[in-house]
Amino acid sequence: MLMALAGALALAAGDAQTSAALPSGLYRYTMFEDGKAVALSVISVTRTETAVQIMESTTLSGDAVTTIRTFDPATFTTLRYETVALNAKSVVQVTPANATLTNAAKATTTVVAKTAGPAMVFDYSAGPYIAMPAMLNATKASAMNIYCECFEGFDVKVATVVPVTMTRPSKVPARDQAAAFSLDDGIATLWYDPGTFILHQMDVPKVKISIVLQEGT
Repeated sequence: MLMALAGALALAAGDAQTSAALPSGLYRYTMFEDGKAVALSVISVTRTETAVQIMESTTLSGDAVTTIRTFDPATFTTLRYETVALNAKSVVQVTPANATLTNAAKATTTVVAKTAGPAMVFDYSAGPYIAMPAMLNATKASAMNIYCECFEGFDVKVATVVPVTMTRPSKVPARDQAAAFSLDDGIATLWYDPGTFILHQMDVPKVKISIVLQEGT
């Protein structure tokens, strides 16, 4: 009886922590490269019982790009990714086993997952990093699949969670927690609020890129 009660309380605590992650709201981020602002992102987070959705409007090099990411509300792994750039739309559907890209010409490409871990779809904006603190906390993953419609085509790579070694930036709140992962020989460090898992800052020192929260609701 006591063991069953303890288990129920533990599950309830886990559910409460997950439901508190990524609260609905509007968030604005700036991407910096070598100390210069190169992109602005306005991100809207909405939650339902079946999904968490992040819509992002980005201006990069004068071009406007809109993306919509749909996540599993329990694990924050990616289920679907849509992007519209220059009036051309592409969609990525993600399962635990693979991901399928359907481009503007309706051609499809499927790539197989490389690890049993969760999935994220990368592009060149802030969006991929926003749900990562919640995803890493919920899944306790040591590795994740990173899908990308990049210059070489649609592909998947494995990002590995690594110990945090970066010194806390001066503008990151003292109470923030940190997580880090390695991808393409670079290490990205995520600084986030431990209660809401809202990303405050992401840094990749090797390529001198940072993404910084400017304001959020």
